[in-house]
Amino acid sequence: MERPTDDWLLRVEGLSKRYGPGCPSCSRLTGPEAGTSQCPRCGTVLACVAAGLSLRPGEVLGIVGESGSGKSTLLQMLNLAVKPDSGAIWYAEPGGGTPIDLLRLNAYSARRFRNDRLGIVHQRPELGLNMHFSVGGNVAEKLLLAEWRHVGKIRARTSELMAQTELPVERIDDAPGTFSGGMLQRVQIAKALASRPALLLLDEVTSGLDLSVQARVLDLIRRIQWEEQITMLLVSHDLGVIRQLARRTIVMKSGHIVESGLTDQIMEDPQHPYTQLLVSSAL
Repeated sequence: MERPTDDWLLRVEGLSKRYGPGCPSCSRLTGPEAGTSQCPRCGTVLACVAAGLSLRPGEVLGIVGESGSGKSTLLQMLNLAVKPDSGAIWYAEPGGGTPIDLLRLNAYSARRFRNDRLGIVHQRPELGLNMHFSVGGNVAEKLLLAEWRHVGKIRARTSELMAQTELPVERIDDAPGTFSGGMLQRVQIAKALASRPALLLLDEVTSGLDLSVQARVLDLIRRIQWEEQITMLLVSHDLGVIRQLARRTIVMKSGHIVESGLTDQIMEDPQHPYTQLLVSSAL
């Protein structure tokens, strides 16, 4: 079945993921009103329930929610790292082409798509970087997965990415362990951008950083988005971070999307009680 694109890059329909066997009481005893995503009867966690969203080319979409809200599970499903129990992830190549359901790709095609068209920056650098490789080696790894083979071109592209993310190019052969937390996030961003992905996924990229470092990382992301017009999906528990980068925002609570809309509208006139709490705490 084909879907009309309506000028979108990514469209998610009915995406759900649970951890556990499930029972007849799960849906009744979990969710925003219950204040939990874990069923008290059987212990099953409904991490994400019937999530839907769309992303236009060049757009930045924010997903905000507390720990356990399901936002990171949703992100990992979009990164094709976690297999959903149900739903569809439609992708339409910029400039036209038949939309494809990424969940119907075979293992090889899914791996190729993930390497070529997706980039991800994790909250913890050790999840996105091989700490035993040099900084240049980490970026080169992404390029090798995208089937770059010329050593000189790989090194030149790595140097270009380090300069773009404001990393000292002369440290291309240094180990990640010699870099600060803020610089490691820049290394992750450089690696994520290596294959010129269509979609960049950002998972709590400023969490744990000092405020001054956080501000510089956010400025870098904002500049890259403006220069490259890259589509981004930004996950954070901090509505202040979302407000700085995202035009539209989705609010998640206990595995459910409880509100979505333009970020400014959500900040000025939140409708759901949980969103109202988030906004009041951010002011």
